[in-house]
Amino acid sequence: GDGNRDAGLRFYPLGRTVRLMETRLSEPGCFSLERPLNANQGIPVAVRGNCGGLQIPLTARAISGQITVFNQSRMNGSLVLYPDGQNRPATSNAFFNVNGQISNTFTVGLGATGSFRVESANLVNLYIDLTCYFAP
Repeated sequence: GDGNRDAGLRFYPLGRTVRLMETRLSEPGCFSLERPLNANQGIPVAVRGNCGGLQIPLTARAISGQITVFNQSRMNGSLVLYPDGQNRPATSNAFFNVNGQISNTFTVGLGATGSFRVESANLVNLYIDLTCYFAP
């Protein structure tokens, strides 16, 4: 075989959905910010390791799940997820209305440290539910 050939990534569904990230106060999550995400503040979210009793292996290269956004501002906005250590892309994962709530599915790659970044154009509360990961 060709040693340079990319075999792609395999899909690994989790046994159940796991609340990976939560910003709302007193709500459970593997990563709990316990405050709204500030506008234009991209924060890293670590994925690999134990989360909710499930193990995300060190070989995981991407994740997929659902993000729910609660707009705390009085303006329309957008949210983007991207691999940690990379530049913020020009495209967004979700758009939301004034005082609106939206849920959207996503797939995001992980940076070298096993993290991705989440960034919003507005002040928002959000949670991220993890449903699967991809590994070689």
